[in-house]
Amino acid sequence: MSWQATSWAKRTRGHKSYGRKLVLMVLADYADANGLAWPSVSDLADDCEMSKRSVIYALKDFKEQGYVSQIRRGNSRASSLYQLHISGDSVSEDQIAPTPESVSATVNTCKCNREHRTHIRGVTERSHTAGGGP
Repeated sequence: MSWQATSWAKRTRGHKSYGRKLVLMVLADYADANGLAWPSVSDLADDCEMSKRSVIYALKDFKEQGYVSQIRRGNSRASSLYQLHISGDSVSEDQIAPTPESVSATVNTCKCNREHRTHIRGVTERSHTAGGGP
């Protein structure tokens, strides 16, 4: 959770309804320090006490307004990955979505001899301490 993302979401204006603002606030609550969030639509709907359809429409509006970009589209096994534009700069999908070339160039190797998920652009779902522990 990033308090900066939540604070940013609170300051946004121009939402079509208070429900849309709530979705943005909850999405921001899921964000990490880099403004990345990957909650499922079901989790957002449950947290906001709204229908999934309402959450989907809100996410669509956020993308159109430039508040959020969808980096990875979710499926039945993984949630979508969203980038919140906390700095206020609207960024296009091709500016933030990793390409195969950038992914291969930015993969970090770890010396702890444990299996880790791929590190892309310094963002990871699981990391470990310098001491080698998970």
